Amino acid sequence: MTKNKSTALSFSYLLILLFLSILILILSFSFEYFGHTKACLFCNLQRLIYILIAIFSFLGIVISSFKKYAFWSIAIILSIGIVISIYHTLIQYGFLKDPCKVATQITDINSFENLIFYSPIPCSKISWSLFGVSISIYNLGLYLCLFILTLTNKNLFFAKKNQD
Repeated sequence: MTKNKSTALSFSYLLILLFLSILILILSFSFEYFGHTKACLFCNLQRLIYILIAIFSFLGIVISSFKKYAFWSIAIILSIGIVISIYHTLIQYGFLKDPCKVATQITDINSFENLIFYSPIPCSKISWSLFGVSISIYNLGLYLCLFILTLTNKNLFFAKKNQD
């Protein structure tokens, strides 16, 4: 693969990652707004993964010398996303204790106030699902696919000169 072809492919790959991340974020915030559901802590962390992918993809597109760092950053971000989505899925299906679950014991006025005003969304509650599968599992699948694509297409970022 020539350097020009490799540069065009790496540009296209980063552009796809950028638009895919933006689309997922738009859908996520739309479902929350129009569906009147709140995102839990781990849902928000998974959104952060897409925000970071969009940022590093954009930087890799705009700053050509940053492509190598964008590649490695995106690979690391995706691996963190895989861990977060696995952990979230295990919490949702009851294999792990929910760290966001609110204690329902009211011992004083402060605990009552915390329960009313600062109650986080439980991470064990599956607020969003499609065809009976939670969104965290879809995120896991997408993170895995993108991680594998990123690693298998590393030659897009590190092409050797004068290679056909």
